[in-house]
Amino acid sequence: MISKKFLNYILLIVIIVLVESSCTRNKTSKSNWSPQSLHLEIKSKGLKTLQSKREKALDVGLLITEKDSWVKGTISGSNKSKEKKIKLRLKGDWLDHLKGDKWSFRVKVTDSNKWNNLSVFSLQDPSTRSYLKEWVLHQWFEKENILTTEYDFINLKINDTSKGLYVYEEHFDKSILERYQREPGPIMKFTEDGLWEIRAARINKKIKRGEDYENLRSNTDVKPFKEKTILRSENLSDLYIAGQQLMFDYMHGNKPLGEIFDLNLLAKYYAIVDLTRGYHGVFWHNQRFYYNPNSKKLEPIGFDGYDDTGSDGLRVPFIGFNLALDIDENELLFSNIFKDFEFVEYYIKHLKKFCETEYLDSFISSIKNDLNNRKECVQNFKKDYKFNCDYIYSNSKKIELSIKPN
Repeated sequence: MISKKFLNYILLIVIIVLVESSCTRNKTSKSNWSPQSLHLEIKSKGLKTLQSKREKALDVGLLITEKDSWVKGTISGSNKSKEKKIKLRLKGDWLDHLKGDKWSFRVKVTDSNKWNNLSVFSLQDPSTRSYLKEWVLHQWFEKENILTTEYDFINLKINDTSKGLYVYEEHFDKSILERYQREPGPIMKFTEDGLWEIRAARINKKIKRGEDYENLRSNTDVKPFKEKTILRSENLSDLYIAGQQLMFDYMHGNKPLGEIFDLNLLAKYYAIVDLTRGYHGVFWHNQRFYYNPNSKKLEPIGFDGYDDTGSDGLRVPFIGFNLALDIDENELLFSNIFKDFEFVEYYIKHLKKFCETEYLDSFISSIKNDLNNRKECVQNFKKDYKFNCDYIYSNSKKIELSIKPN
């Protein structure tokens, strides 16, 4: 008769083998990662329209999207399987998105079937977001349960021409909320159409940036993404009205910040942006918010941390450094945040936590394999590309030294 002790021993051996097998499979899957291939087919008429819009943008100095900017096409995998009908247009405001032959695109899948579970997404040269810096930023947002767009590398082919390495990025749709298991609710932004009209006129008049003040930030409107879908739903329309009011309250400082935002998530967002110095997304016209119907508050959506230069231009070690005391009152959005004592308590707490070496080591270790795979992928196309996470540790030391006297 087999003893109970022996059976337990055998069971333990089986569990160990299964765990090791699982770990091996996971390691293999990570090491075998490679970017998906995406094939874009655009007819000659559509290509001519895109070329014309690009030439106009180069002439004006920035891209202005118009109703006739969209053209038809199809997308498929590398073997042209599961071809899907799409509409696409050029994407990006500044000309870094239209350099050479690697243009940026906004794509809408018009078939009922989605691509990668996405119905709307962007395609762009990785250089427009400083390659791996943007990818790391998205991983960190995700780790801390901050809503962020799906962002990863692909190989792109347009008609018969390989365009090399691109990135795709999820647009602001319910797919974000589904991935994060959030309740359906509106995703909103401050409208920026007037901003780009002003900037186009300024370029035409050869006025340097900063010589005239863009006061639209306190006069802009608030609009939801998927506006037609939202307005067709009584429930979503009510949620949009509630979220829109909170964004106006945020813009004009009408309420305590804790009545507008989930302060813990907002503080995490700003602390991560400080550690990575991915400040491009905090400009007023780049901010995106989700109205959570459960908390009845706004949540930030993290994306677009970098431009093609990768530089942040901020002269202080973190964005809240003395900002509550010495601030340009025209910068109302920052004033309302960093003059709120309750927010600052959360913010400093998360800055301290994220600066800890143990925390940073754990986070970077968790993305190490995926990061190395993507670095190799980038280096296949850009031989001189180098990347490591030392910039995060360096930023953390500067922030740590600055928090104590502040």
